[in-house]
Amino acid sequence: MVCGPQLFAGALAALLSGDNQISVLGIERNIDVAAERLKHADISVVVLSGIRSPRDAALMIAPIHEVRTDLRVLVLSSSHNEQTQLACVQAGAVGYIDDDVEGAQFLQAIKRVHAGEVLFTQSVLTDLLHRSRRRPRGISPSRETPMLAPREIEVLQSLVSGRSTEEVATDLSITVSTVRTHLKNVLEKLGSHSKLEAVITAIRAGIIELPSNDRER
Repeated sequence: MVCGPQLFAGALAALLSGDNQISVLGIERNIDVAAERLKHADISVVVLSGIRSPRDAALMIAPIHEVRTDLRVLVLSSSHNEQTQLACVQAGAVGYIDDDVEGAQFLQAIKRVHAGEVLFTQSVLTDLLHRSRRRPRGISPSRETPMLAPREIEVLQSLVSGRSTEEVATDLSITVSTVRTHLKNVLEKLGSHSKLEAVITAIRAGIIELPSNDRER
């Protein structure tokens, strides 16, 4: 589903409909109406446009996650303010891209988010991780954090450096399918709903670390 200003959202929906690997549920300007439609819809990705401030992020993303915590929210915005991007992460978005992006890149972003990747700048992710360690925001490991296998830890550590699934597979000399299997196991063991949440939980639990250059910040 695409949510945002009607004309812009309509153009995005038309672009998405031209790809035979993507099905569009529809477009909706009112976020509360959209959330209601999403309750029982067979859909995995929601594209939000029109977010330009941290307040917008809270008002537009929260209603969606109140009805479906499993939905992957991709924000399409012209704002380059890292506080706005950070607010989108904290509200539950898994991706944030410039609305001036080319059509092919937008389609690729949709597919990457659908596949479980996180699309944010490394600086925003690092800032979020530091804030999470200082002021917990509801993402916390259990008292007895599950033990991760060595390879699962390697995969999770690679994600902290902003590596894509394909890059992690190349780095570790394993297949993309194997990387996804490890990630699935990690999410189940840590009780996380996304890779981003798993990374934050693992860092706070001392399972993995921020890259050395980020720890010095």
